[in-house]
Amino acid sequence: MKNTNTKFLFLSGILTSLVLIFLLTFINAGSESKRHNVTTALLNPKYKLSKISFSTKDEITVLHNCDDFWGGEYSDGNETIYFPVDEYKISEFIEKSREIITLEKVLDANTKEQFEYYSLDENAITVTYYDDQDNPVSTIHFGAMNQSLDKIFLWAEKNMTVYSMDSRISYYLDSGIKFWTDQNIIPQGISKSLNASTIQNMSYQYKDADKTKVSDKLLMKFPSLRFSEIVESFEASEKELSIEIIDGSGTAFTYNFFPAKTKNGDCYVFNLNIKPSIVYSAKQKDFIRKLNYYSSISQWTYKTITELLQ
Repeated sequence: MKNTNTKFLFLSGILTSLVLIFLLTFINAGSESKRHNVTTALLNPKYKLSKISFSTKDEITVLHNCDDFWGGEYSDGNETIYFPVDEYKISEFIEKSREIITLEKVLDANTKEQFEYYSLDENAITVTYYDDQDNPVSTIHFGAMNQSLDKIFLWAEKNMTVYSMDSRISYYLDSGIKFWTDQNIIPQGISKSLNASTIQNMSYQYKDADKTKVSDKLLMKFPSLRFSEIVESFEASEKELSIEIIDGSGTAFTYNFFPAKTKNGDCYVFNLNIKPSIVYSAKQKDFIRKLNYYSSISQWTYKTITELLQ
C-alpha cells in the first residue's frame, strides 16, 4: 500500500511539472508574439492633409484637399481627368487611417524579392499621405490578403518589415476613378450641397434655340439624379441639350448632353463646366476650372430629364 501511494505521488509530481512547463511555454510564446505586434495608426492625427495618392503600376489617383471639398485627379499615363470626389468615402477613409490599430509582424525581409509572396512587389497598391506643406508623411504599400481574408499584408518604406492588419481597410484601397467619384449629377462637395431650395435659377436650351426656364418638376428632380460612371473612351454626336443652374451666390453650373456610344452601348454623356463665384477660394477656383470629366447616363435617365423640361 505504501509503495502504491509513493508511486502515485511520484507520478502526480511528474504530471504537475509537465503541466507547469506547458503553461510556462504557452505564456512565453504569447509574450513573444505580443513583442512582435505594433500598436500604431496608418496616419498620425496631428497632420492636416493636402492630398492622398493611391497608385499602382498602371494608374494613379490623387485626392486633393480643397479646404471644404475634395477634388480628384486620375491618370493612367495617357490622359489626366479631374473629377469630383465622394466626400463620404474620403472622410471615412481618413477616419480609418487615424484609428489606432495592431500590426502583426510577419517577416523581416532581407530583399524586396521576398515581398513577392505577399504581393508587395509591383502588384501592390501604394498609399501616400501628404501634410499641408505637400510633404509625404506616410507611405504604405498594401498587398495580398491571407487565406481567411481577414488580414491584409503591408510594409512601410521606413523598413523592410512585412506586417499584417485587419483587412477592412481594403475596401478603400482602390486607385480607380470610379470608386472615388461623386456620382451625383450635381457634385455635392463642390456645389456645397446644392439642392432644389438653394437653386436660384435653372434654364435649358436645345441646340441653338432660346434659353427657357425649366419646370418645377425638373427643378425638384434634377439634384437627386446620378450618373453611371466617368467615361474615358466614347464616340459622341452633336450636342442636343444644355442645362444651366445658378445658385444663390452666382456660381453657374452648365451641363452639355450628347448622344454617344461607349463600350457598354448607346447612352448619353455630359460634361460640366462651372464658373465659380467669389465664395470660393483661389485654390478651389483653380481646381474647379480643371474639371474635364465626361459622365454617362442611360437613355432612360436622359428621357426622364427631357420629359420634365416642359
